[in-house]
Amino acid sequence: MVQHSETIDTPGLDTASALPLVYGSFLKLGWTVQFIDAERVIGFTRKVWGQPVDQVTIRAADGRLEVTCALPTAHIDPRKTNAKKVAQFAGAWPGVSSTATDAQRADWAAVVADIRQRIAVALEEEKKEAEALKAVMPAGEQGAVACILLALVNIGVFVGMWLTGVGFFEPSIEGLLRWGANASTYTLDGEPWRLVTSMFVHIGVVHLLMNLYALFIVGAQLEPILGIRRFAAVYFATGIIASLTSLWWHNDSTVSAGASGAIFGLFGFFLALLTTDLIPRRTRKSLLQQILIYIGVSLLYGLKQGIDNSAHVGGLVSGLLFGYGFGPFLKPGRRRSPAPSLLALLLSVGIAGYYVTTHRYDTHSFEFVRKQLSAHSEKALTLPDSLSGAAYAERLASVALPEWKAAEQEMATAAGYRLPAYLLPHRELLTRYVRQRVRETELLIRLNRGDSSAGAPLAQLNTELGATLEALYGKEQ
Repeated sequence: MVQHSETIDTPGLDTASALPLVYGSFLKLGWTVQFIDAERVIGFTRKVWGQPVDQVTIRAADGRLEVTCALPTAHIDPRKTNAKKVAQFAGAWPGVSSTATDAQRADWAAVVADIRQRIAVALEEEKKEAEALKAVMPAGEQGAVACILLALVNIGVFVGMWLTGVGFFEPSIEGLLRWGANASTYTLDGEPWRLVTSMFVHIGVVHLLMNLYALFIVGAQLEPILGIRRFAAVYFATGIIASLTSLWWHNDSTVSAGASGAIFGLFGFFLALLTTDLIPRRTRKSLLQQILIYIGVSLLYGLKQGIDNSAHVGGLVSGLLFGYGFGPFLKPGRRRSPAPSLLALLLSVGIAGYYVTTHRYDTHSFEFVRKQLSAHSEKALTLPDSLSGAAYAERLASVALPEWKAAEQEMATAAGYRLPAYLLPHRELLTRYVRQRVRETELLIRLNRGDSSAGAPLAQLNTELGATLEALYGKEQ
């Protein structure tokens, strides 16, 4: 900050008498007074288009004034603006100090006293606000330890993904699933740990950086209130609920990953605290406005295709609920037990456990059946072209029909599998396909053994089989 100072002699004028005259000089120059204490008047020069606004400080001592003009946002002053503003004050001062009437001096003195009183009250309120804020942030001196540790884990996982070829900007679905992303076909089929691991898997470096930025925005304010362990507990508790919400919302094979669900949980928790009287009013009002804007913008951005807003909403709502339940235990002077944070974490794990147990899918088993079906189909359809008549019928009866019967038994087993909604039509089509193949083979055996009555139903069946194959092909695309 560049500045310029000069001293003006005021013989016989004490500090108390000088301050009202300094105020009068500011009025004459059209400058704005910002602060007055026992010996200083601080204000800003008049705004002129194309010129910077200078900060002017007048320090009064018995017999002199020290005038300082500074450009708060500049490091150089090529136009000598500071010196010119000091000269303007020095030019105004003699006229004001020599011509001011007793009434003007009295009025200015009253204004100075009033400003000083209002500033003193404001400073006292700020002091109380700071003390109250310190009381609700007992972990403030520890810094954002939990945030840093969580960020390091997220970064470490991403680096590991990148080094194993998953992709820096656009990782593959297979790679995301290999590293623990969340998807109903895996999570609800014996891999519930994905509810947690998916919080640390990110879909590209941009996704990672955006989430880390958001983590430190909320963590810098919330971790000093909660402390390391409670902050981590809220992160994992709301993150699990966010992952669970994603499973509940999507009835297809959607793959979800990222820390944003847990981060929205932290924002929701903090939002709940900001709507109570835990945090001092002035700080609360400022932070509440910032948090609401961030949440609103993030949710609107989450409406874009490819963003799992359901996880965001799940994290936000669970964070709000935990925040309101947790808040009373954070009041200053109250013993901070680990029980509420532990209870929140156990509640999330319990809800997740119940949901995973009652909504368990057999997608891996069904995938195994599909592979078995493919093997049976290949054996049944691979017959020598040279065969015909009775020899062909015998080969169908000894090779093709047993394979299709085995496939039919596989599909009968798969009929009892619990599958996500998007796979149910596919299972139905496969079951129909296998039954049609069994019936087709039986009719072919009859036809090649000389039963001409099998020809008409076989023709009809071929039409139906063609429609089934077309439907299956479309589904698989």
